[in-house]
Amino acid sequence: MVLLASASIHADDLTANLKMRDGTVRQFIMNSSSEIELQKSLLKVHAPVNPEYDVLFLLEDVSTLTFDSSVTGIQNLSEAVLSYRLDGDMLTISGITDCPFVKVYDLSGVLLSSVRVHEGSCILSLASLPKGMLLIKVNSQTIKILKR
Repeated sequence: MVLLASASIHADDLTANLKMRDGTVRQFIMNSSSEIELQKSLLKVHAPVNPEYDVLFLLEDVSTLTFDSSVTGIQNLSEAVLSYRLDGDMLTISGITDCPFVKVYDLSGVLLSSVRVHEGSCILSLASLPKGMLLIKVNSQTIKILKR
């Protein structure tokens, strides 16, 4: 599976925070040409703003991925940070603030699944969903997943 997160935020910088299972945190300054991509057992961070530029991590070493805009001075953004965690066929989403359901669609817009949000988080099972591109609507964002 490939997990692609996209956000429509107009800002100079956004910080991606990778909390590793060993307790360390890696931060990357993102811009409009940055990408974070999951490929099988690897997490690839492409952040041209950083000196490291392209960094690969073993997915099993990553605990959580969150985004923060506090270093940018952007105002009027939700204080809750939306985070995603993919563990096998289970996708856990936390930091959900403004929607009672997380909905999964195929590329043609057909609703495949709707999961109730409980206390700001939900767990989606991707096992029964069809292969191909899946669009997950949460808060005002769309998460794109390529299920193989």
